[in-house]
Amino acid sequence: MPAFISRFLGVEEKPTRREWLKRGITVGKKEKGTYVDYVSIKQKGKTYRAIPVNMDYVKKLGFDFEEIPEKYVQG
Repeated sequence: MPAFISRFLGVEEKPTRREWLKRGITVGKKEKGTYVDYVSIKQKGKTYRAIPVNMDYVKKLGFDFEEIPEKYVQG
């Protein structure tokens, strides 16, 4: 994800991600003495970096990711 964000935002990546962190859009953590807005995820021997999003902010925007299985199952 950070590689995609870097390509998409270009030179505006650092200020934009800093602003997201300041506004609480992304979730930060302290790693090796610095505050970062990404987490490392290991999957099948590879390491990926992902930017966690604050779900309260997502809900406030009106998105609903609740899974309702019976809604999609025809019977």
